[in-house]
Amino acid sequence: MRDYFKKIEKETLFAGVFGLVALVAIAFEMFFAGFDSSSVAGAIKDIAGTVLDVVMLVIALNVFRPKKKAIGGFEERFNEEMEKIISKYNPLIQKDISVKGRYNIADDMAILYQNIDCKYHRLFDFDGKREISFVVSKTLFMGKSKDDFSQQQKIIIDSVAAKVINEYSVLNDRYKVTQDGFKLTFNQELTTPEDAVKVAEVIDKIILLYIVEYKK
Repeated sequence: MRDYFKKIEKETLFAGVFGLVALVAIAFEMFFAGFDSSSVAGAIKDIAGTVLDVVMLVIALNVFRPKKKAIGGFEERFNEEMEKIISKYNPLIQKDISVKGRYNIADDMAILYQNIDCKYHRLFDFDGKREISFVVSKTLFMGKSKDDFSQQQKIIIDSVAAKVINEYSVLNDRYKVTQDGFKLTFNQELTTPEDAVKVAEVIDKIILLYIVEYKK
């Protein structure tokens, strides 16, 4: 209260305060003088002269009143939802602190049920707007095998991408195959906390489908 009183022009503040005092004085004057027609008429006249100052003070107070903090938007909610996913699949998923919008996955899914040392590589990149690109790596699904992965990679991409597109209406009905995986496109700009929850649901589903493909 004290801080934004300082922001109001002195003239407006003084006029408003004295206007309030004047209104109180007029009320007392009417009370002691009686409520006959002449005293009421005089009081109305006096009130009309001071009420504008009071109104100006009220307006000024509203202008400088501290605004309520806005509810967290898309990015804040998305980070919260991703923390839940990281905890759910711990220690499979990690946030890449060096690249914005990137999350990594362990190179061996056995880490979910074995205490083993793993390296982490890119799981997906998310531009925060409409596109998210997933990696389908040979190491994740075949380990250090020297067998050709291209055919299996295509099968995994087609299976995973098709399933999430069919299940989530927020996604465009087409996906793009990239050099190391696939790219999904959302149907609209992502701006609200509700949008963030939907994106997280898609990511969660894809991780689950990766685990299913790994176990085949």
